Amino acid sequence: MQNFRSVYDYIVNNLKEEKGPLLEHLQNMDKHVKTMYKELLDEAASQRKLNEKNIELSQKMETLRQEVKGKSSVVNQSQRKIEVFDYQVRMCIKNEDHLVWKEKLQEVYKAAFEESGSLGPAEDKESGAKKDRLLEALEKNNQ
Repeated sequence: MQNFRSVYDYIVNNLKEEKGPLLEHLQNMDKHVKTMYKELLDEAASQRKLNEKNIELSQKMETLRQEVKGKSSVVNQSQRKIEVFDYQVRMCIKNEDHLVWKEKLQEVYKAAFEESGSLGPAEDKESGAKKDRLLEALEKNNQ
């Protein structure tokens, strides 16, 4: 029985000696897992913020695309009005007697810009100034 007790004590002591480093290793692993889990949560939170920011920027881009589309439509319409006006002025100058240019040009201007809608407040001022300069130049040429 003494031999059995000494063998039992020897095995228990060996197991206790092995248990210490294993417990320490287990505690270190537990800390490491908790640290990795915290890093994972932080990374997920930052990824979520990036996704939200990406969605927000995509929505802003789409809004800006729609605005650009609308503005380009207005620009195209204005460009067409100007081209029609230019063509009509050229035809008027080419085909009409120079004594009635002023009246014809005023009619062309009214038909192109005043009846079909204006280009906008800023453009109206500019086009009005251009119209006045054009009429003055034509009057000088007539004299």
